[in-house]
Amino acid sequence: MAEQIEGVPVRLGGRVWLVPAINFKRLRRLLPKLLQFSSRTNELTEAALDDAIEVVHLVLTQNYPDLTLEQVEEMMNLRILHELLPIIMGAAGMVEVGEAQPAALPPA
Repeated sequence: MAEQIEGVPVRLGGRVWLVPAINFKRLRRLLPKLLQFSSRTNELTEAALDDAIEVVHLVLTQNYPDLTLEQVEEMMNLRILHELLPIIMGAAGMVEVGEAQPAALPPA
């Protein structure tokens, strides 16, 4: 496995994953979806959930290239999504440093 990109640790599916800074290649794909999240007002639709799963998948596959979209979908829930989005937005440079704080990791 290639060396992982440094990132913010988050607990998903019973293990800790590193959410890295988003490289430009992925940011180009994610930017429209990230901008939608920053302007949405708690709108929960199937399309919003699909976008959220895709965003999380594209970010995590920088460090975990074998991770599938289906695996991400199985690990996600709304609580985790609300914790992850500010971390991902911070990784994309869309919020000021210190604005997006990682949630405390629950005990293993």
